[in-house]
Amino acid sequence: MIDNPINRFLSKFENLIWGLALIIGTCYIILVPPFQIPDSPNHFFRTYQLATGDLSPMQENNSVGGFVPKSFHTFQETFTPYRYNPYHKMEKSVLKETKNLELNESEKVFMHFPNTAVYSPVSYIPQVIAMKIGLWLQLGPYHIFYLVKIISFLFWILMMRIVFHYLPIKKKLIALLLFLPMSLFINSSFSAD
Repeated sequence: MIDNPINRFLSKFENLIWGLALIIGTCYIILVPPFQIPDSPNHFFRTYQLATGDLSPMQENNSVGGFVPKSFHTFQETFTPYRYNPYHKMEKSVLKETKNLELNESEKVFMHFPNTAVYSPVSYIPQVIAMKIGLWLQLGPYHIFYLVKIISFLFWILMMRIVFHYLPIKKKLIALLLFLPMSLFINSSFSAD
């Protein structure tokens, strides 16, 4: 390939895109408290269900969902008062408490998550791999939550980079779509959307 100013510009443009996407996505992962992204608890529970080999949702008491460790339920319930409420500020002590929660997979509760229970297992592949790693390492819910967020975001960045690389035209348009705040916000979470 001939090295010319246009190729050098495109190379710098691509590097700038991926660098900025990583920085902004990492900021979302760090700064957005747990379960603030729509349907986050349900995606978290569905990921656990798939990671433990339950591909089909369960039905109990006219509800669709599955069994998850009670500590997962406790972890997400801690953040319910803050969900979608910008005026309810969280103190550092709340995060500190949740970091100390132990996994304890033997004690499970049924959680209702009908909207994500019907999602294809394929859309959760990176989340399930990360969840399995977290369960294998016996991490607590807090650490599993962030491990899954980080790995699924990096997987999304990798997929976008592959698409971007092979896309013959409209790279700037795709870059613009990549940088939409909602795109980075949703993809720095558990979401399989």
